[in-house]
Amino acid sequence: MQPEYFKTIICLAAFTWLAGIGSANAQQDNTEEVRRHIRYAQTAYNRSEYPNALTEYQEALKLAPNYPELYKAIGDVYEKLAASDDLKAAITHYKRYVELAPNAPDTRQIQDRIYDLEYILKQQEKQEIILDDLSGEWVAIDNIEVSKIEDDGRIRFYSDFVFQITELQKTGKYRIEMLPSGNRHYSANLIEKTVNIVPAKDNSFTFTFADAIVHTPKSGGYNTGRFLGRMLGAATGADWVGDLTDIAVSAAQESNLPSNTQTAYTFALKYDAGKLVGMVNIIGKFSDPTRQQTTGNELYEITFVKNDDKLRELLLTTLNSKPEVINTKTFKDKWGKTLSDTEIAGRLYSLDQQLGKEYYKTKNTEMAAAIMACASMPVMATGGLLWAFVENNPKLKTTGQVMFFSSLAIEITCLSVGLSATSKKRKLVKQYNEQITQQHKNKPTSELRFGITSSGGVGLALNF
Repeated sequence: MQPEYFKTIICLAAFTWLAGIGSANAQQDNTEEVRRHIRYAQTAYNRSEYPNALTEYQEALKLAPNYPELYKAIGDVYEKLAASDDLKAAITHYKRYVELAPNAPDTRQIQDRIYDLEYILKQQEKQEIILDDLSGEWVAIDNIEVSKIEDDGRIRFYSDFVFQITELQKTGKYRIEMLPSGNRHYSANLIEKTVNIVPAKDNSFTFTFADAIVHTPKSGGYNTGRFLGRMLGAATGADWVGDLTDIAVSAAQESNLPSNTQTAYTFALKYDAGKLVGMVNIIGKFSDPTRQQTTGNELYEITFVKNDDKLRELLLTTLNSKPEVINTKTFKDKWGKTLSDTEIAGRLYSLDQQLGKEYYKTKNTEMAAAIMACASMPVMATGGLLWAFVENNPKLKTTGQVMFFSSLAIEITCLSVGLSATSKKRKLVKQYNEQITQQHKNKPTSELRFGITSSGGVGLALNF
């Protein structure tokens, strides 16, 4: 702002206050007050202290509210501050200047500046909407897999990566944190699980996470192996069995050296229509006291969406985009692909939520029975060995019998529960198939498949 602009302001202010107040002393005091605030404002502006300049100009405006040059000066300050609200204020003050000084030499120039700021404001508001949308939980959907559907309808899933993005107090900087829940690549040993970014003008950004998993061999498992070897040797009367076991365990323990696996995940992403799309490069390195080598360098495309109702709809759609009959004996689809329990449960849930929930419960029961059966097998085997081979220690022999029969009872119970669960799973799938059949009864369907044609050739066939 040129100092010449304010010569007229100061003179007119002096005249107005002289006429209005009727006192030469009051006129002089007010004129000096306006001049003082203007000089403060100019000094602050030249020092790039724009908030202070704005405050001083506004104080001058209170004393001389009808002079155009003050509005133009305030518009200049707001334009320098440059936030969306500041640009709006700059436009407002420039328009007031044009209204008060329509014949000023620079009126055309100021009007053009208003048009420029209107365009900049429009683009800036679009950018701010995009940057505001960055905040939230983002989920990689390329290899997403539903793990469970809760009774209240919430969907638990596993994704390659799950991030929380948070803006740092409207600064244009963002913090990205890798979340443990649902994240396949999360490690408690992450060197860095939080990074800061500043998106570029095209809404792109790059960042890297890294982890280091240090493996230190534990002696507990090896000591258990030695103990079992000595017990077996004592039970059979063959000391060489215990000695041989001890040698084998010692050799295995010596070869199990401490190691350090480092993995870097580098992302190059861009915000595009509510999604984050781009690439991720996963570089893995393995090292131990004797060697170090790169074990992986995988680059692939990746897409993130926000964890909201749209993701839920996407998950349900992905689980069962088209209801298909499932073979109740082999749990295969019509193309012969064996379906996982998760895929089956997802299909059932998307057709009938109650069926899906029942399938999940039955699957968990079957899994629990299998785990219990596996856990009791070593106990039963140990009890059987003690019962069969220990002759000189009746107490130990009796303990072996108790261990064997108790574990056998658990095995039989688990087998019964597992078979019952498997049977129930087939019944639930059968109900699902019946519902599909009923819904699509008398509805002709067709699909185009690549395969053997009716004439015996290979090509596209339309099947009904």
